[in-house]
Amino acid sequence: MSVPLKVKDKVIGVLNVKNKLVGG
Repeated sequence: MSVPLKVKDKVIGVLNVKNKLVGG
């Protein structure tokens, strides 16, 4: 089961935002 590129980009973007919020 491969994840569409757009969905992957969205997930990565959300993770990056969370890391920025947590990392300060």
